[in-house]
Amino acid sequence: MKGFVLLYRSVTRDEIWTSEPVVNRAMAFIDLLLLASHNARTLRLRNTKIHVEPGDVPYSSRFLAKRWKTSRFFVDKFLKYLSQRGSVKVIPGKNTPVIRFVNWDKYQIQPHLKRLTLKSDHLKSAGSRPPVCPKSQPPEGPVSQPPENLQYEPKTKENRAFTENLQPPESRNPGRNQQCINTINNYIKENIQSPDESGLCALLLKKMTENYAPRRIPQFNKWQKEISYMLNEGIPFEKISRVIEFSQNTDFWKSRIRSASSLNFNFETLAMQMTAAEKKNQNLQLNSPRILL
Repeated sequence: MKGFVLLYRSVTRDEIWTSEPVVNRAMAFIDLLLLASHNARTLRLRNTKIHVEPGDVPYSSRFLAKRWKTSRFFVDKFLKYLSQRGSVKVIPGKNTPVIRFVNWDKYQIQPHLKRLTLKSDHLKSAGSRPPVCPKSQPPEGPVSQPPENLQYEPKTKENRAFTENLQPPESRNPGRNQQCINTINNYIKENIQSPDESGLCALLLKKMTENYAPRRIPQFNKWQKEISYMLNEGIPFEKISRVIEFSQNTDFWKSRIRSASSLNFNFETLAMQMTAAEKKNQNLQLNSPRILL
């Protein structure tokens, strides 16, 4: 892929750009390009004047680590990698080093000026602006007017419910919902006593249906595959079942653990919180006053 795109530097001040940490070298390299100076200027840092050329980034690794929400080790290793590739040169300074892009003039200034000159020559030869699409013309003929006695009512939830006869999702297709519930109940009855991944899937479905009836049939094969990953990692069967019960008995987690994949993804956090809750309950039982008869 050839060519380039024009990207405003104001994107570096946008919340979308600054809210997330830099997690790879590609994001760091693009941010360095946006931080590079576009013209020659003189900066004052800590009462010291620093002359900056086009393509220079006058920021230290400490500043970049804070900006990228990462460690200085990552920044130093990344700058060393770019120096070995020949992309940048790190020029040491008295107060702060300067990161200089090697081929800044070749890849930034010349193509941009060439494109601008070609565009200006094209406009001069045309003598005016490029033609634009004509605006749509209004329809010919008389426009029909609504009758005078017609009254409009604002669209509210009450009006929609009465005029359009809307129904809740459960009652729109009762046969499909009932079929989904019957399929899940049959799967639970067949596999709830199984000492393998199908039994854990049935337990999770049973606890989920007690809190909220699902509206779609889950993909049982994918659920069993996620649970088998956990068992192959050496996690005991009893621990997974305890974590399932803990997740569906906690107000915070029962709305988030709605599948086996979400259980596998948050298993470590769930296990830590379950252990902390069990220790807290044991301490409360030990410290509770006892009545001697």
